Order: sequence, then C-alpha cells, then structure tokens
Amino acid sequence: TYRTMSRTPPWSPEEYRERSRTIGAFVTPIIARGGKVIFLRFPTSGVLWELEEQRYPRKDYWDVFAAESQAVTIHFKDYPTLAHFNCPDGSHLDYRDAVPFTKALVEILAPLLN
Repeated sequence: TYRTMSRTPPWSPEEYRERSRTIGAFVTPIIARGGKVIFLRFPTSGVLWELEEQRYPRKDYWDVFAAESQAVTIHFKDYPTLAHFNCPDGSHLDYRDAVPFTKALVEILAPLLN
C-alpha cells in the first residue's frame, strides 16, 4: 500500500470527480428502483492516514464525492465510535477490534437501512 501509493501519481481532483460521476451513474438506477447504496470509508491510521491525507486530502476528494453522491456516505472520522480504532499496519484493524468495530458500525448502519 505505501509503496504502491508512492509509485503512482495521485489523481487530480478533476479526474477524481469524473470517476465519481461514473460511480454516480451506477448509483442512480439502484436508488430509483428502491435500493440503498452506502459508501463506507474504513479506518486507516498512522503513516498511511498521513500519506492519504497528503495525496488525497479529504476535503478535495471524499468530501466532494459525499456532497455530490446520492448514496449515503460514511467516513470513519465523522463517528467517534469508529474514529478511535487504530490499525497496527495502517489499514487493517487488530483482530481484537473486529467485534467492537462491527457493533459500532451496525449501530450506524441499522437506522439507515429501515
């Protein structure tokens, strides 16, 4: 993950927005048929989070996607029950956090699915 990120140039905000529109084209008919679409930004931490924020600042990427999407978007940093989880390798939760994370996520998702 770190090496891959450092070897590839980041998408420009414009390119990201165009890709987001492509995703939106798939979301729209699902919602029109009564389906629900939820995009979830899972936790990352440490050096990986810092690298992601450098290359893809949330305000220029995720927040733009969330604002333009018809889908529900959940970013782990917006929920204290999700934001406190630490990823030992930067992108994967510790196995001991699997159950507490899942419970916290279900508490967020359950009301959205009714």
